[in-house]
Amino acid sequence: MNFGYDKEDSYKNDRFITYNEAEDILSIHSHTKITGLVKKGVFESYQIPLTDRVRVPKSRILSLLQTNLNPDQSNDFQI
Repeated sequence: MNFGYDKEDSYKNDRFITYNEAEDILSIHSHTKITGLVKKGVFESYQIPLTDRVRVPKSRILSLLQTNLNPDQSNDFQI
């Protein structure tokens, strides 16, 4: 089990990642776009105890990445 950064993370269970990690995985490099996706309801953000930063579920980010690679599967996500 490896808690690596972005795509190098081999942890098998779901975890919550920062907007920076989400940006790197999706290759968009914009907090504004991540915030916009949260506001649109594409995925939810969560406040984690003992930190002031909000996080997003890595599983949802990876599923959006798969959807983006296979646009026929879903129309709910566009970068």
